[in-house]
Amino acid sequence: MAFNKSGSRYSKKIDPVSIFVAYEGIKDEKEYFEALKFSVPKQFEKLISLIPVEKSSTASAPSKVLEDLDNYIKANKVNLNDSNKGFIVIDRDKWDDTTHKRGLQDTIQKCKQKGIVLLCSAPSFDLWLLCHYKDVSSESTEYKAKAKANLKSGSKKTFLKSELSKYKNEGMDILIKKTINAINNSVKLNDYDEVVNVVPDKLFTNVFVILNELLKNNVPIGE
Repeated sequence: MAFNKSGSRYSKKIDPVSIFVAYEGIKDEKEYFEALKFSVPKQFEKLISLIPVEKSSTASAPSKVLEDLDNYIKANKVNLNDSNKGFIVIDRDKWDDTTHKRGLQDTIQKCKQKGIVLLCSAPSFDLWLLCHYKDVSSESTEYKAKAKANLKSGSKKTFLKSELSKYKNEGMDILIKKTINAINNSVKLNDYDEVVNVVPDKLFTNVFVILNELLKNNVPIGE
């Protein structure tokens, strides 16, 4: 049994947790994970750290996202374990042809070998952001088909970006306050929730797995 400085006993030491996240996009993901990082209340900073890994280039291939995380943890002498958790966050939309699918499957296997969790949004990270505002699973079949195709409109925005633009006056700080909505709404889209073993061929996002890491450590995200 361990003792704290005051002499009282406690049954389990709480080790600090670090969460390392590398991501595909150069703008939206960066803004989101930076805002999420700064949303962790100061009293939790010594218990849990969210560390967005800067992109080394504009390359968006899953293999490059994995490389960014791999290089970061090697440079900082991080061993991934229960206290140091690594994630990469990618999109589905660019990986439809055979060559890219093969590359993504290779990345999935390497993540398994390295103890890195691969998270995916299909068709794009915008779906995760949109889940903060609406339950896409309850929308019409036509709406969901448009969301899955995610084609560009006359405004040169994809369908999901056009939907997100309806909430453009709400910044990332306000969006993060809707985290529980996003978790609940994204879970409704998914038949499975944590591990991507294949390329999802449907509306899907499991970015909420990172949020669950914060919540299970009692971090009051969005409060």
